[in-house]
Amino acid sequence: MRQKRARKKREGVSLGMTMQDVLDSSWGKPRQVIRTQSPFVTTEVWIYSGGTLAFNNGVLSVIQN
Repeated sequence: MRQKRARKKREGVSLGMTMQDVLDSSWGKPRQVIRTQSPFVTTEVWIYSGGTLAFNNGVLSVIQN
């Protein structure tokens, strides 16, 4: 388990990851989170100093560097 966590920490992010996967990756915790909600979709935009990630219903859908 410890080796798996260390490997994830070294890796970047890829589409389809969960929020927890991203937190466990080299990207870690975002500087800012913007959350919007509609009847069918919850969108979160995570802002980092080096880029932005967008999640739809908890799944990474956009990576912007």
